[in-house]
Amino acid sequence: MITVLWTIKGFLVVDALPDGSRFNSSYAASLLHKLSSVVRESRPVSGLSGLFLHWDNARPHISTLTQGVVEELGLRRLCHPPYSPDLAPSDFFLFGNLKRVLKGSTFVSAEELLAVVQEKLSQISKEVLASVFEEWTIRLHAVIESGG
Repeated sequence: MITVLWTIKGFLVVDALPDGSRFNSSYAASLLHKLSSVVRESRPVSGLSGLFLHWDNARPHISTLTQGVVEELGLRRLCHPPYSPDLAPSDFFLFGNLKRVLKGSTFVSAEELLAVVQEKLSQISKEVLASVFEEWTIRLHAVIESGG
């Protein structure tokens, strides 16, 4: 399993779940710490403070441990309505795009897959990312206007 943490400006963390591991609260927390390290390079004073995190309601994302790390790092978590994968940019854009460009490919190792995914992500333009986030805003407004 590969996790991608990204913004309108690009892909910040691309991480492969180690073989034999489970996506659990500890792993989710470790991803947030990786994110913090990456962001601190461009925002050394404020780090993640004031930034929003949009994760779905998977148990590792909403656990006490993970929420403690979200708070510790100064992130604000956006609420995600249950059963609404069409609201998450990773669901309505990123995963489908990656599946399309990787279709028919085979990989000899997780490391090779991760390298190819990182290469394909680097080929997505800033303009495309901006349009994805514009679409996300439209979807969010539609949910708000319909009362959820």
